[in-house]
Amino acid sequence: MKRLIILALLTVSIVSSCENSIDVVVVDPVVERTIEIFAPDKRTDIFDVEVLKRRKELFLSGTSSDTAATNYLIAELKKENPEFMIENNIRQLPDSVVGDKHWALVQLSVAPMRAEPRFASEMVSQAIMGTPIRLLDKEGEWYRIQTPDGYIAWMNQTGFYPLDEKEMLDWKKNQRRIIVTAIGAKLYSEPDVNSQVVSDLVQGAILNFEGFTEAGFYQASTPDGTVGYVSVNFCDSFPNKDFIYDVSVAGQQIVDAAKQHLGSPYLWGGMSEKAMDCSGFTKTVFFNQGYILERDASQQARYGAPIKFDNLDNLKAGDLLFFGRDKEHITHVGIYIGNNRFIHDSGMVKINSLNQKDEDYNEKRHKTLVLAKEVLGLNKGQPIKYITKGNSWYCD
Repeated sequence: MKRLIILALLTVSIVSSCENSIDVVVVDPVVERTIEIFAPDKRTDIFDVEVLKRRKELFLSGTSSDTAATNYLIAELKKENPEFMIENNIRQLPDSVVGDKHWALVQLSVAPMRAEPRFASEMVSQAIMGTPIRLLDKEGEWYRIQTPDGYIAWMNQTGFYPLDEKEMLDWKKNQRRIIVTAIGAKLYSEPDVNSQVVSDLVQGAILNFEGFTEAGFYQASTPDGTVGYVSVNFCDSFPNKDFIYDVSVAGQQIVDAAKQHLGSPYLWGGMSEKAMDCSGFTKTVFFNQGYILERDASQQARYGAPIKFDNLDNLKAGDLLFFGRDKEHITHVGIYIGNNRFIHDSGMVKINSLNQKDEDYNEKRHKTLVLAKEVLGLNKGQPIKYITKGNSWYCD
């Protein structure tokens, strides 16, 4: 019996000795609380942090896109573990690997944004020419970037033109910019539609204004300095573009803009006139009328004021309709256009009805309609952002 007790004590001593020498990964409630407060959506915030415990020390490692989140974590860990030493090795974004230029402008007409830093990775979204982006991280020729709606993904370096803080500020202060307002625009080498195409353009692209010609063309340059000519009928001034923020007319303006895309094909991750997914469609339409929606349908559903849709008379043109299993699992979005009908991108951009008596009735969407939102009214629910009104991404 005495021998068994000695062996047991020896075993406890060995295990205890091992525990004191091995790093233990701690799933600390403080980390979880930090994520809940600062980074609940991985699409717009990065807080991938690990806590290692060794004796009376805590070692923090990982990546964070929010300094406030990192500071909160450290402060809370110190508060709850006053006897521990804390070593912070969290990589704060933007990381020094991106160099001195933490900003950029998209220089392709449409630049893919991918889930991972490789061409074969899933395309989760796109950014169009002239979109300002933050450069957060780098792996080879790939950069982790963030767009004005907060969305974070990877983009190849061929997709953008990098800028430092001063260059970015100068761009935002520039009152001589133009925005493409029509579908099918081109940038030509000469003020002549029969001349060489320098670049294709998409609706919403932002160019630098270089001059005006008597032939009815703007001379303009892309973010990388390529100069060409675009028809004045396809563009408007920016940031002085006359976006319609009057709620009484904005809804119909949205609907008219949406109908321009009828028949356009569906593309997962697409967000331009060339091809779009459902939320890319709504985002594109609203952007070209001066509003910035978030990227995905479940994110767009956070904004605006809920509408009781049991009576379709409560809905008006420009309201957003959300579909899915329930309000917590939204998978599709469309725009109400009036008369029981909505326009959406499902296979292609098309119009369907919520009234089963209509020929274009869509039973699937009717049965999965879970939420309707008024997003154009001011001070109603969480407001959407404007492009040229209090938006520090596009204007100073």
